[in-house]
Amino acid sequence: SQEKPNPRDFVDLAIYYGLFQQHAHEFLRGLPSADYAAINPYFQSREYLRVIATVEAALQPGYVASHVDSEKWWSNSTAVIDHFKAVEDSTYQKQINLASADIDRKKRNLNIFAVTAVMAGLLVSLFAMLTIARILRALNELQRTLGNIIEEENFTLRLHPGGKSDEFSHIGHSLNQLLEFTDSLIRDKERLASTDELTGIMNRRSFMKSAAREMSRADRYGTECAYLFIDIDHFKRVNDEHGHAVGDEVLKGFAEVLRRNLRTSDLLARWGGEEFVVLAPETRPEAALQFAEKLRERVAAEQFPGVGPVTCSVGLANTRPGESFDALARRADDALYEAKETGRNRVCVA
Repeated sequence: SQEKPNPRDFVDLAIYYGLFQQHAHEFLRGLPSADYAAINPYFQSREYLRVIATVEAALQPGYVASHVDSEKWWSNSTAVIDHFKAVEDSTYQKQINLASADIDRKKRNLNIFAVTAVMAGLLVSLFAMLTIARILRALNELQRTLGNIIEEENFTLRLHPGGKSDEFSHIGHSLNQLLEFTDSLIRDKERLASTDELTGIMNRRSFMKSAAREMSRADRYGTECAYLFIDIDHFKRVNDEHGHAVGDEVLKGFAEVLRRNLRTSDLLARWGGEEFVVLAPETRPEAALQFAEKLRERVAAEQFPGVGPVTCSVGLANTRPGESFDALARRADDALYEAKETGRNRVCVA
């Protein structure tokens, strides 16, 4: 034909040709070796190559349709299509035969499985019942332990998985490890919540709780507690002249001097800044004054690194029957104010 070709026809031809090449490649790659050896030679045949050459020529620039012998091209194309149809029929029949053989094999296997399943049914049922009973016992123990932990908020409880090595034993061991970790976190939290971070002694909050218990016990048994409110003299000067790092070391050293000279029953805490407090149970006023003077003297005799000697002022008050901690603290604070106003480095009694 001498008519001008339609550009859309060439676009469609390029698309179909590309798809054909892709599918032919995938088809050959997926064939078993025996089928590949039988089919691949046709892709090298004269008829196939002529058809492909004609299509590729049509896709080249400047292609003219009249260059093609249409009858020969049609004959070659028909031969290619007929061969591919024969390949399709042969492959289809082969797949049917393979599927039939596979179905027969599965039928035989299914019959064998059915007989085996019937024979094993009783054993499986018995094993399942025993397993379920064991699982229920383990779950009941787990539920009971977890219930106690939640109700009592007691993370010291532990499961008893026994000596077996199974899933529930592993769960029990894992839960026990989690409980131990949680318990340690709680202990660390309580310790941090009750300890002054710098000096390592009790903080104000923890001291007030412990002091309230000691004062209640003193009221119950008719004894007295001595309360000492201690302040480092001229501590601001230490920070200003030597820096806060040295000041922190003085605070730590000061707390250590006090701690070394206390009884095991005495309570020591950092009240805030350079202020410290001591509660000495079962200590009458005369002994309390001697105790306070001893602490003041031990502090004055200490050499603090980078600073040298440091002194302190002490306000002392003994508990009274039925007196609150706040009232006791106010009296000791007034005594401390008097000690600082009258020259520092001394003990004043409320």
